[in-house]
Amino acid sequence: MSPAKYVKIGGVWSPVVAEYVKVGGAWTRATSNYAKVGGAWEHVPVGANFILACEQFSDRCYAIDDTPGVVAGWPYSAPSNPYVVCYNGLSGNFAEGTSYWAVNNVIYALNADGSFKWSYSGFTNTIFSIACSIESAIPYIYAGDYVGNVRKLVDGTVAAGLIWNKGGLAYGSTIYSLAVDAANGFVYAGTGRVVNSIYGGLASTGNFTMRYLAPAGVGVITALAVQPSGRLMAGSGNGYLLSIEQTGTGYVFWTKNPALEMYAVRVGHDGYGYYAGGASKTVAKFVLAGGTEAWRATLGGTASCVNVAPDQFGNVYAAYRVAGTSTDNVLRKLNSNGAEEWSWQPYVAAQFHGIAVSPGIAAAGF
Repeated sequence: MSPAKYVKIGGVWSPVVAEYVKVGGAWTRATSNYAKVGGAWEHVPVGANFILACEQFSDRCYAIDDTPGVVAGWPYSAPSNPYVVCYNGLSGNFAEGTSYWAVNNVIYALNADGSFKWSYSGFTNTIFSIACSIESAIPYIYAGDYVGNVRKLVDGTVAAGLIWNKGGLAYGSTIYSLAVDAANGFVYAGTGRVVNSIYGGLASTGNFTMRYLAPAGVGVITALAVQPSGRLMAGSGNGYLLSIEQTGTGYVFWTKNPALEMYAVRVGHDGYGYYAGGASKTVAKFVLAGGTEAWRATLGGTASCVNVAPDQFGNVYAAYRVAGTSTDNVLRKLNSNGAEEWSWQPYVAAQFHGIAVSPGIAAAGF
């Protein structure tokens, strides 16, 4: 395990994820400190992040740190076309977490050191979406496929256990996106190809009903996130961003159309929304109440921005991809003000898609 700083809270040792120091009269977040270990001063990271990303040219699953550099034991070589990833950060300590990767019609669970934990092969069609949550201190995984099947699994340490399987949502539409509201016990699925809609169901049983039917022109529901209020934030294939009532009335609080397409929408620990704008090459941070953008960054070059993951400090990690060989096939880190801090690629033909960051998505219980 890499060095980290811990504090005892309620009798339990927990990793420190942020510290602040007053500099020039203003409180500023500390990014590092040092401790004497074995008589030598060693750097102890505070709130260190780990980024998980998959790319489809060499079929590799990566974990990188914030320097950036590949974490020891990674990458993991997947059989073919790893597409999406989610991360279970129950303790907030990356070394104790598990990542879940959709690879064609199989889900792979990988340990923090990059080693294989288990795989689940109950799907017969390609998996397009994956989400994970912590419910009553137990890690669960949700996945949706090309023909409207959604399954809930429990991480059983050596194997996955099937909790429920619901088939044929939205007349067999593709499940392009999933989001979990762990606090209120709901799971939501964004669909397309046959019917462009959002379905919601009890996380405990998977009994789904339609919550929203997209009007003509909105397009496929490619992205979903849960707001702190419980409302849904949705993104569509035609570039729409929508704040939607989650109870089934279909009421839309507001709509924006800021991009050519929406590949991903996230709600961060800081209470802001973030999106990946696809061919618009944009990443943006926006206010959930109304959609006003705090900042927008257009950095793709020739590549589309295909995924985004904010961390607990408001930094954003974005995946960019373009067909063929290009220096624009990269992962980028943007700080909380939208300024690029670094970019990284393992080689120029890397075809990134899925991305996640520790500790995970707040609404899912992390």
